[in-house]
Amino acid sequence: MKFYLGLMLPSFRNITVKARGAPGQVMAFWSEDSVKEELTLADLSDGTLRILCWALICLHPFPPTLVFVDEPDQGIHPRVYPVLAELFKELSDKTQVLLTTHSSYFLSMFDIENILVLKKAEGDIKSLKPSTSQALIDNLKEFGDQELEIMHRSGEFEMIGK
Repeated sequence: MKFYLGLMLPSFRNITVKARGAPGQVMAFWSEDSVKEELTLADLSDGTLRILCWALICLHPFPPTLVFVDEPDQGIHPRVYPVLAELFKELSDKTQVLLTTHSSYFLSMFDIENILVLKKAEGDIKSLKPSTSQALIDNLKEFGDQELEIMHRSGEFEMIGK
């Protein structure tokens, strides 16, 4: 876990758990290069706490049968997205993972075969699988993976299957 935290948070040095308060109580402490004293988790930013949470979930040796995370990219610096996406991909080798996002850039970290677009239409929710569109696949081959991000941003995914 420390390896991944170091990749995502360059100033990260260490995280430790120590006995504090009453018997059996513990507290986590965070160390980073730019701060002399140890920090408690309450001292960390929301984005740092989210990164820690996602790393703990993704690296758990015995994950649950389903992990569903609504917008794991929210509140996190975009430079972290590639490592965060890789963590979720590794987790998906062990269990079913469902993620939602409104971030075109975060979406571009994933293979088109693993993307499902959900759309509200006529009082119902419709699902679209971009990988079933040969025109889209040809477009991605011709213009590159960045095209996935552009198509998401422009709303073109919602036109698939019409």
